[in-house]
Amino acid sequence: MVNDGLAANYKFYRDICELYNIVPPFSTINEFKGWFDTSKDFKHNYKRLGIPLNDPKSISYDEYIGRADIPAVKNMGEVIKKLSKDYTLAIVSSNNKQTIKNI
Repeated sequence: MVNDGLAANYKFYRDICELYNIVPPFSTINEFKGWFDTSKDFKHNYKRLGIPLNDPKSISYDEYIGRADIPAVKNMGEVIKKLSKDYTLAIVSSNNKQTIKNI
């Protein structure tokens, strides 16, 4: 899956805030850009939201993205498959392995 990573993270944190009945510290994707710390993992951002990591409802981005409805870039799976017939490809992604295998 190739998707807009910022939009996927925005949706993830909006959904997490809803799950915990937290008013997000951002209301637009542009505000989210200013809030989101890309140099840290989800645990850092959970702490900033006041979400305990040992809570059974707590999920990681990898767990979430594997089951979330995040739209992929149109036809990217077909493009990758077509290119792989003639080229050796290396896929670099922040997604978990299973998400990549599902292309």
